[in-house]
Amino acid sequence: MEKPEIITLFSFKPGDRVEYVMAKTELVGRRATVVRIVKSRNVVTIDWDGDAPANQRRYDAYPTSLRPIREPVTKSPARIAYEADVEAMPTYCLSGNPRKTWDQLSEAVQDTWKRNPTPRQYASEPTEQGNQLVIPGCERDRSRGPAQGDLF
Repeated sequence: MEKPEIITLFSFKPGDRVEYVMAKTELVGRRATVVRIVKSRNVVTIDWDGDAPANQRRYDAYPTSLRPIREPVTKSPARIAYEADVEAMPTYCLSGNPRKTWDQLSEAVQDTWKRNPTPRQYASEPTEQGNQLVIPGCERDRSRGPAQGDLF
């Protein structure tokens, strides 16, 4: 059995979405956005959604009369593709370090995934441990001819 969430003044921060849950009022189920937390009065100031009259738009509610609304997190196609890519290739091929999470990527790198939201193609390379995926350009040089450094 799940434990009920204990709602306190510190369960909220400005910008949170909330729902009014105090029974025996016409406000039950009404949604609002937290404006501020008034610690001295132990209340949460909220702005009602929708068509509240101007004089009732802002409302001070006790924390126990509100329930945070946990909006479902939706992932962009780029993020889904990147996470699939990380699952296929969890480490960087040259350093062996683990790859960054989506939230750790710079905005420029995220933009490249947004422009092409598909997992990347990898080559397969035989190793002592078996075949491993390798990012194109990171394959080992298996040519028997002279290396570029030998030309000088």
